[in-house]
Amino acid sequence: MVMLTGNTAAENALPIPADPQPDSFQSRLTRYKTSTAVFRGMVTNGILSESDYEKSCDILANKYGLSLCSIFR
Repeated sequence: MVMLTGNTAAENALPIPADPQPDSFQSRLTRYKTSTAVFRGMVTNGILSESDYEKSCDILANKYGLSLCSIFR
């Protein structure tokens, strides 16, 4: 027995974005702060050491385009 499959939707359920929005500084900073909060919780629970936390913050700062000497870190 063969089961036929296909797309029966009249159109896409979600619109396809025209252009990806450039990341604003505020959104990058928010994502950085959210990520560091997760790592800070790991330090509090004894999963990460303080030096590992500092290394991860440096990596995240580079990932999100923040200066290593930024006042927002």
